[in-house]
Amino acid sequence: MVEIPIKNGDEDKPENVEEVAEAQEQEAPDELETTRSELEETKNKLLHLAADFENYKRLAVRRESESKERAVKSVLTDLLPVLDNFERAVHASSSSQDIQNLKIGVEFILQQLHEVLRSHGVEPIEAAGQKFDPQFHEAQEEVPSEEHESGTILDETQKGYRYKDQVLRPTIVKVAKK
Repeated sequence: MVEIPIKNGDEDKPENVEEVAEAQEQEAPDELETTRSELEETKNKLLHLAADFENYKRLAVRRESESKERAVKSVLTDLLPVLDNFERAVHASSSSQDIQNLKIGVEFILQQLHEVLRSHGVEPIEAAGQKFDPQFHEAQEEVPSEEHESGTILDETQKGYRYKDQVLRPTIVKVAKK
C-alpha cells in the first residue's frame, strides 16, 4: 500500500518537530538582533533626553540669577538719586546755618525714598489705633490703658513694611491692656 500525504492547505508548515525547531532557530537571531537594535536606540534617546534636561536646568538657574540681578539693579538705580540728595543735604548742613531749609530738604529726601520703595511694591504696615495682629505687628510692651480697648495699638516703636503680601519687617508696637 502506498501512503499519500493529505494536504489541507498548510503546505508551508513544517511537518515534524525537528523542522519546527530548526525554523525557530533561524528566526531567533534576526528577532534578537532587532530587539538589541531597538534597545540601543531607546538607550541613546534616553541619554539625549537626560542631557537636554540637564542643559535646561542650567539654563533655568542662569535665567533666574540674571532676573534677580536685574531686579536688584533696578532698585539700586532708583535709590541712587536718594543717596545723591542725602549727600547734598549733609554738604549743605556743614556750610549753612539755615536749619529750616535743611529740615525741608531732609523731609523731601524721606518722601523721595518712600516713593522709590512704593514703586517697587514696598508699603508701610499701618499700626497706630489698629487692633494688634501678630502677622503684622510685634508687641514690645503692654501698657495699661483705661481709654483704649485691650489689644489696641497705642504707639509704633519701629515702622514695619511689607512687600506685596509678605511682611518684610513687622511693626514693633506698644499695645493697650486693661
